[in-house]
Amino acid sequence: MTRQCPTWVESILQTGTPAYPSYDAPICQWHPAAFEGAFVALHPFWRGEVAVSWAEVASSLGISVGRLNRALLTRDGALRVEYRDSDAAAQLNRYCEASALF
Repeated sequence: MTRQCPTWVESILQTGTPAYPSYDAPICQWHPAAFEGAFVALHPFWRGEVAVSWAEVASSLGISVGRLNRALLTRDGALRVEYRDSDAAAQLNRYCEASALF
């Protein structure tokens, strides 16, 4: 089996600029050599199979949506130490455990 170079790699090599698939392009066709299957979940809060809004989670925690975002980024290790909000991240973790929020 010959592996095909992914479209995005070809684009970078030819133009020096990253390219992205169109909104409705199947991700597995865009990266044929890299993935046999894909699952993309962009919403961070789920209870069972139901999405829970950022506003609902923020309201339940008594914090702003902006601070909720920092809590998520802190929890995931995506922020430098000086930007982390460890208190909000801990509060979010406790809330998720107590309310079966994934």
